[in-house]
Amino acid sequence: MSVLEQLCDDRLEPDVVTCTAAVSVCAAGGQLQRAGSLFRELRRARVAPNVFSYSVALGACEIGGQWQQALSLLGELRDAELEPNAVCLGAAVGACERRGRWRQLSPLLKELWGVAL
Repeated sequence: MSVLEQLCDDRLEPDVVTCTAAVSVCAAGGQLQRAGSLFRELRRARVAPNVFSYSVALGACEIGGQWQQALSLLGELRDAELEPNAVCLGAAVGACERRGRWRQLSPLLKELWGVAL
């Protein structure tokens, strides 16, 4: 049973705060795949992720060096008409750096520089 299903069974409405907290706890505990699964469940439960939610999911990608997933999440964030903040971009940079994806780093660093100013 998923965390979100359990919330529904307990007659609690999952919201962006509880879902993001669950993703954060999984990431902090080293359960990176579980964090990713929970983030995907959040969207299936029709809970709209916010920039903070994306930053938590991107942080999990950074820890695991999941650069492709990080770039995909940045694309989704933009598709949702949200602006990535320095935390989101920094996590994507970190994920790319961990895997030596230098070509992907350059545009991210330029964007991060623009956001940081």
